[in-house]
This record gives sequence, C-alpha cells and structure tokens, in this order.
Amino acid sequence: MNDRKKENTRAVYFKKARVQRLKEMAEDYTEMIADLIEENGKARICDLAKQMGVSHVNVIKMVKKLIG
Repeated sequence: MNDRKKENTRAVYFKKARVQRLKEMAEDYTEMIADLIEENGKARICDLAKQMGVSHVNVIKMVKKLIG
C-alpha cells in the first residue's frame, strides 16, 4: 500500500471514530438534559456542566450542535 492510500485509510478511520464519539456524547447530553428536566423542571447550562464534569463553554457548544 502506498503512503497516500495509507494516509487516506487512517484519515477515514479517525473521522469515523470522531463521529462515533460525537454521537455518544450527544446521547449522554440528551439523557442528562432529560434527567435534569425530570428532577428540576429545567436543565440549565451550569447544571449540565456540573453533572457532566465539563466547563459551561463545552456545554454551550454541545447544545448548539444538538439544536443545529
């Protein structure tokens, strides 16, 4: 296999892995949002950040991805 094909094969693999991780994270956020709404009647960014162990900026980015 030449170097170019090898690079393309790796790129495809890593892209698939990133997409899969994004899907899993989206599912985690969706579940946590549902849990917070059930418990508190709302799901605030700061509550999501605390529960997920990430910054509020990361939560905002993920919520935008979920909406878009």
